[in-house]
Amino acid sequence: MDIGGPMVFIDTNVVLRYLTNHPPNQAEMAASIVDEAGNLWITDVVITETAYVLRDVYAVGREDIVDQLMDFVHKPQYICL
Repeated sequence: MDIGGPMVFIDTNVVLRYLTNHPPNQAEMAASIVDEAGNLWITDVVITETAYVLRDVYAVGREDIVDQLMDFVHKPQYICL
């Protein structure tokens, strides 16, 4: 993994829009960031907040949350802090 490029941090809102595809216009912008940017930095706090919102706001089950977040953080362009 090359970490020499610019540091692009993504926040909870970007992750949620990407995973939920809601609202569609923001989800499209989130997808362009996630899918097209180079190295993306994400913190454990962002992952925790995302899990909380998926569970309490979107009523996503625990197993689905774990699966979605594991798939999300294992993308090759992520650097988890």
